[in-house]
Amino acid sequence: MSVRKMAVTTVVAALAVALLAGCTGASELRVPEVAEVESLVEHAYDSRGDETALCDLASSQGNCEILLQDAGTAPTAQPEIVCTQPYEGHDSYKAGLLVRTVTADGSGDAITHDTIAIDTPEGAKLMNVVYWRPSTVSAGDATDDAIDFTC
Repeated sequence: MSVRKMAVTTVVAALAVALLAGCTGASELRVPEVAEVESLVEHAYDSRGDETALCDLASSQGNCEILLQDAGTAPTAQPEIVCTQPYEGHDSYKAGLLVRTVTADGSGDAITHDTIAIDTPEGAKLMNVVYWRPSTVSAGDATDDAIDFTC
């Protein structure tokens, strides 16, 4: 993936976090449980060929559609959650559960995908459901603000 595409992925995810934080009452929402995230990742895999079903799992329909534009075909390998970590949020960024998945592309190379699961009025959602695009989660408005979490 080019640096520009990675930057777009990170910035779009950061903007979605900020927008959702501003639109919902943080005190009313909770951090999703690992079991909910496992279910979301499984459903994302099952929905990989159905844009509508896949984007229904995302916290932002528009973000999902943008990320799918040049994502290519999803690999047949199922993503595996390799670690999770709570994210407390700050300023206009919602608290949630950081999630790292790894899957293999068509050549067998690993694709590492970081996203965040947040609670929404519709239930738990993933900020980025396009698990076959390498991505990071930003804590700010620039790609160099990526949250570093270790597995």
